Amino acid sequence: MRLVCASFSGAFSQSADYIPRSIIEGFDRFLEGVFGEIYDLLNDKFAFIIQDFTDCPDERLWERIFADDFRYHIAIRVLYDLILKFGKCGTEKTFLINAINGEIPPGQSFLFDDRHFDLVFLSLFYHLYHYASENRHLFDWVYGEGSTEAVTDIFKSHLPGH
Repeated sequence: MRLVCASFSGAFSQSADYIPRSIIEGFDRFLEGVFGEIYDLLNDKFAFIIQDFTDCPDERLWERIFADDFRYHIAIRVLYDLILKFGKCGTEKTFLINAINGEIPPGQSFLFDDRHFDLVFLSLFYHLYHYASENRHLFDWVYGEGSTEAVTDIFKSHLPGH
């Protein structure tokens, strides 16, 4: 979970794009719904990716992961599996927004909307998109022909103005 949320943790600070940390509960519910029974297994099996980084602030987590090719490629694999879930005609986007808003504590005036979704989505999948774009042939070889195109299409479909 920390691996996923670290990519957009900068939005947890007071800024124009502020998102309260309370969305983590909804994001966790979303991931459970998307991955089903395998979600707990993924959390357990891939905890090693960040276990040595307890001293690292979330904003710097990916920087530390980049320094270790093995951890980086495992993280890319998790993100790849997750981005493919968003290729389903917007149903996963709606599910994510509803899951997050359903977990916002009563009395909190925040409402997770399309603008917040775009910020989270682009932050979350930027590393995957960049890796796939820069390593097109390797990415397609590892994940199957057309994988780079699938990642690129899904990612670009969530860019502002698309």
